[in-house]
Amino acid sequence: MKPMILKLNNFGPFLNETIDFRNIDQNQLFLISGKTGSGKTMIFDAIVYALYGEASTKNRKENDLRSHFADGNSAMQVTFEFELNDKLFKIVRTGPFVKEGNTTKTPAKLNVFEYIENEFDLRESMVSAGNQFIIDLIGVNAEQFRQLFILPQGEFKKFLLSNSKEKQGILRTLFNSERFEEIEKRLNENVKNEKIQIEERYKNIERLWNDIHTFENNDLEELKSINVHQTDKINEVLHRFNEFGEKIGRKKYEQKKSHENEIEKVEQKLNDNKELEFNLNELKKNENELKQLKQNESYINQHRAKLNKINEIKPLSQLLDRNEAANKKLNQAEKSIEIAVHSINNLLKEKEENQLGLNQLSEQEESINKEKDYLEKTNTFYNNLSQYLNSYKEKERLSSQLVNLNEKSELVERELLELNEAIKSKEINYSHVEQLSQDIFNIEKEIEQAEKIKNDMQMKEELNSKLNDTKASYNQKCIEIDDLSNKLYEIDKTEINLNNKETLVEQLQQVVSLGDTCPICGNKITSLGQHIDFDSINKKQNLIQSLQEDLNKMNIDKAKLESSLNHLTEQINNIYIDQNSIPDIENLYSKISRKKEEKEKQQKENEFILKTNKKVERKRQETFEIRNEVKNAESKIEQCEIRINDFESTTKHTEIDEFESYFKKLKSNVDHYLKSLEEHQQNRNEIAQKLSIEENNLQHHKQTKNEIQEDIKQTQQAIEAEMNRLNIDSIEQVQDIVKIVNEKEEIENEIKEYDKQIHKYELEMNRLKELVAGKKLDNIEEIQKALSQLKVELEHLNHEIATLEYQLKLNQQKVDEIVSNIEYLNKELKEQQDIFNLAEILSGRNSQKLTLENYVLIYYLEKIIAQANLRLATMSGQRYQLQRREALSQGFSGLEIDVFDFYSNKARHISSLSGGETFQASLALALGLSEIVQQESGGISLQSMFIDEGFGTLDQETLETALDTLVNLKSTGRMVGIISHVSELKQRIPLILEVTSNQYQSMTKFKWN
Repeated sequence: MKPMILKLNNFGPFLNETIDFRNIDQNQLFLISGKTGSGKTMIFDAIVYALYGEASTKNRKENDLRSHFADGNSAMQVTFEFELNDKLFKIVRTGPFVKEGNTTKTPAKLNVFEYIENEFDLRESMVSAGNQFIIDLIGVNAEQFRQLFILPQGEFKKFLLSNSKEKQGILRTLFNSERFEEIEKRLNENVKNEKIQIEERYKNIERLWNDIHTFENNDLEELKSINVHQTDKINEVLHRFNEFGEKIGRKKYEQKKSHENEIEKVEQKLNDNKELEFNLNELKKNENELKQLKQNESYINQHRAKLNKINEIKPLSQLLDRNEAANKKLNQAEKSIEIAVHSINNLLKEKEENQLGLNQLSEQEESINKEKDYLEKTNTFYNNLSQYLNSYKEKERLSSQLVNLNEKSELVERELLELNEAIKSKEINYSHVEQLSQDIFNIEKEIEQAEKIKNDMQMKEELNSKLNDTKASYNQKCIEIDDLSNKLYEIDKTEINLNNKETLVEQLQQVVSLGDTCPICGNKITSLGQHIDFDSINKKQNLIQSLQEDLNKMNIDKAKLESSLNHLTEQINNIYIDQNSIPDIENLYSKISRKKEEKEKQQKENEFILKTNKKVERKRQETFEIRNEVKNAESKIEQCEIRINDFESTTKHTEIDEFESYFKKLKSNVDHYLKSLEEHQQNRNEIAQKLSIEENNLQHHKQTKNEIQEDIKQTQQAIEAEMNRLNIDSIEQVQDIVKIVNEKEEIENEIKEYDKQIHKYELEMNRLKELVAGKKLDNIEEIQKALSQLKVELEHLNHEIATLEYQLKLNQQKVDEIVSNIEYLNKELKEQQDIFNLAEILSGRNSQKLTLENYVLIYYLEKIIAQANLRLATMSGQRYQLQRREALSQGFSGLEIDVFDFYSNKARHISSLSGGETFQASLALALGLSEIVQQESGGISLQSMFIDEGFGTLDQETLETALDTLVNLKSTGRMVGIISHVSELKQRIPLILEVTSNQYQSMTKFKWN
């Protein structure tokens, strides 16, 4: 995350302030400087508040952030634009407050924008949703943000001193280690589910094992006492159960077959006796029925005689029927002739009446033809009445329009003449405008150069003044250094090297004697007394050290002043001013003003001519259009007159309504005449057709009558001949015989049925006699009782077999299931054993009592510590090194940090470091953390870091080392901002964000040293 713009409204001491971080060069180190209470830390508070709605330190509440000088109706608002992963975002957060005069609080607001396609697009507008969106976007919460991006007062060393649980929360987010915890949870859940499934399989095996049938065998019952977990033993004895059941089944099947054979024999015997009994009964029954049937033999013989008589009279009966039918046809033919004669008379009458109507219509034919000719000529006009009516109306409208167009044309001609007079002898002059523009541009360049020369002169004066002041300070500093060097030179340095040698001298005095040779200088010892003043030597050495430190500081100040002198001299030399070429700025401004007025005047004249030309062109176009409209109107009027003249000359009418009424009247008369004529002609044709049909019918009926009369005559002769043959004297006798002819079929059927029954009984009796010949009937009831007993025994045996088969089938199913479960169980236990062991290890049940996530976090922490130690070793002069504590701590292991002191060659608690040493360790750890996070791509972009205080606890040398460390961060692509009151930082850091205050509000500005 890299800040871009920060806008503060009523926030702390800032009433309306904008800080543009884009003024900072890429990867620039800058200092935030200002008096105590000016609001330096409030800049950090504003960044954290915009992102999380909190201050940069925990002890500052949201209500404390609002300016006390803010308007009672204005809200506290922070607008923060920042860059993240090559995307630009803007956050606008408004704090809650109570408006002046209100009792309820105006709620907080939050809008989050993303820069898409050259504009900021709103992503979230709700506070809670926006807060979560920001956390997801940046990847850390407020607490973690303070320890990675902004290191505020009092919290700089928090990550260094935090315990394992606190570090775990930070590192978990930074390196997304929740996924390892999720792996552990899923693995444990899978193991738990697998164990449940394994236990379920054991229960299933136990249920199946208990349900296996033992067929009431004691040995099998005893086998079922085997424990269900002894799966191998169960597997060995499973086959014995069904083997025993199958042995019982084979015996039962043998008994069943024996019973089935016996039943088959008894059933055959029973069926044979039942069949014999039935045949004997049927034989007796047929004998009785035949005897009864022969009792009707005399009645049937009478019917045979009657049938012979009917067969003799049959030809005569047929002739009588034929004669009767012919007489009926003759009567029908006579009636048809009578009807045909009547129809012909009616049709002749209709024909005469229709001819009379045709004669009357013929008399009207001449007048109707005239009317038809008129209708044909005027039919086109009638069908297009609306067109001709519109022609009358259009002619009137166009005549009026033509008058208006002529008047308008005269008006436009006058206006066109006036416009041409207005621009007569005037032309557009663009070249003059271009020349004036070029002159103005050249003068502006001269003014710009003049202003630059003026600013350079002013800057050169300021730099010369500053150079003189710096030279004076430099000369004064040189004098002070010379004085201090002289003082240092004047001090007697003899015997200085004997300091800290007092113990050595005392030891030498104890081992040497007078007259001995000194082991140090080689001279003869003449006295063992105390002749060296060690106190004086110590005081002299302290004085020399103090003077030397002062001299070093002065030399540093001298070097800084010398650097400033060189820098100022270089800046002055870079400013070159030619005194002979300084232009007159006032004259240039006056000259450019005249040129602009002249240009504006010419532009206005050009614009007037251009507008007038456009008006002239429009008027000409308007005149052309009016002329076209006049021509169109005249042409349309001419067309209307042609249509009107054509209509009046053809229809002989000048009014459309009169013509329409007259046309309709004539058309109605003609249509009525034609319809009547068509009806009479159609009637004439229909009458002629009907008359022809009726005459043909009459001829046909007469011919049919003659044919029937001839047929009756022949039939009568045949009847007389047949009566003579049968010796019948009268027709009455014939009629008596004919009455019984209708009974012929019934008599024939009755005789036929009698003969059929006699034959049937005789055949059946012969068949039955053959079936019962030589056979004896046994007692059927005794046979049935014996058969029933055998079937009961077989049914009981079948039930036992079915039960046994069902038990064997169930046993086999259960055996198969048990074997399948045991095989699956053995396979599952073998496959899952490694997973069970892995779950135990990842859950922390291992020698180090570490979960998978803690193991990963330790790995990252050690990388962070290794990276931090690279800087800490430099900053501490190779004295300190951070290391991870191995001991357990509050249920989490391995995330506490100790410091190893190479001077004592021992590790000690981190809290034993001094304030400056703690700052060094905290800074090194914070930088190491951010670098490892970027290396591991934990989803967090650390492009900036802000540090609040901490440098005041460092000595000069350590401060230089810490600054070198921060300056080197530029090479890692990091923007670093520092808040500090240490004056040396202003000399080392060229870019300063200066915060100034005027008692009630603060302002900011960037400046360069």
